[in-house]
Amino acid sequence: LETPGEGEVLLNGEPLQDCSGQGLQAIKKDIGMIFQNFNLLNSKTVFHNIAIPLILQGRDKAFIQARVAELLAFVDLSDKIHSYPNE
Repeated sequence: LETPGEGEVLLNGEPLQDCSGQGLQAIKKDIGMIFQNFNLLNSKTVFHNIAIPLILQGRDKAFIQARVAELLAFVDLSDKIHSYPNE
């Protein structure tokens, strides 16, 4: 997260500039990014591309499988779970 040049950044109504270094690290762990051009890994399946942030968070395998399935169902792409981005 970048420090704003002016104004303030609120997360759940709380100003981020009041957070300590450890507090910011905890917040960053739960924030994701969406790139305008997707930045998917073409060599990985849809499942793996979605699972990467969860793996980096240290989530267990059962949680990852359930969450990826839930997210794909939400966007009606469950049938693409084993596909690659260019398919």
